[in-house]
Amino acid sequence: MKTVELDYAPHDYQSIVHDDDHRYKLIVGGRRVGKSKMALQEIIRHCLTTPKAYCWWVAPTISMAREIGWEELKEYIDDLDLAIESMHETLLRVKFKNGSQILFKGADNERSLRGRRAHISSPR
Repeated sequence: MKTVELDYAPHDYQSIVHDDDHRYKLIVGGRRVGKSKMALQEIIRHCLTTPKAYCWWVAPTISMAREIGWEELKEYIDDLDLAIESMHETLLRVKFKNGSQILFKGADNERSLRGRRAHISSPR
C-alpha cells in the first residue's frame, strides 16, 4: 500500500477535529479559520482509505463549491497524482484508483442533490 502525504499542517483546533472519531461533527468558526480546508482533508482521507466511497463536498452554491472546494483540491494534485484516476472539471468530480469519488455540489439546486446516496462513514 502506498502512502499519500498532502502538504497540510493542521492547526491545533483542526487536529482535534481530525482526531475525533464521532460520526457527526459540528464546527463553529468564523471566516478564514480553515473549516473548508479541514473538511476537504477529511473527505480526501476517507476516499483514500475507503474503497468505492462516494462522497460529496457541498457548498451553499455550485460556484462556491468550484471556487472553494474544487480549487483547494487542485492544490493537492501533485501530492495525489498516484491515487487519482481522473478529474472532470465540468462535473467537478474526482475519481480515485481505489474506486472512490468526490463530487463538488451546490445546495442551491436541490435536484443536483438527488440520486445516488453519498457515502457516510462510520467512526474510525
